[in-house]
Amino acid sequence: MSKVTSLRVTKQTRNQLSEIGSKRETYDKIIQRLIDFYNNNSEVAQLTRHRRRLEEKNRGNDQRHGPVPERSQGVD
Repeated sequence: MSKVTSLRVTKQTRNQLSEIGSKRETYDKIIQRLIDFYNNNSEVAQLTRHRRRLEEKNRGNDQRHGPVPERSQGVD
C-alpha cells in the first residue's frame, strides 16, 4: 500500500472536489484526474516540461564537453 498523507483544505474546496467527482471516486482519484487534465491541457505545464527537457539535454552536453565558462553580464 502506498503512503498516505493528510491535506488541509477548506470546506468549500472539499465540496467543490465532491461536485467534480462521482460518489465512488476518492478525493485522491479526483485530484489525480485534475492534475492529469492540467498537465495535458495547460500551456504552462507544457512549457515547463519543454524547459526541463532542454535543461536535461544541456546537462548531458555539459558533462561530455566539460564545464561551461561563466558568461559576462554585459555590464562594464
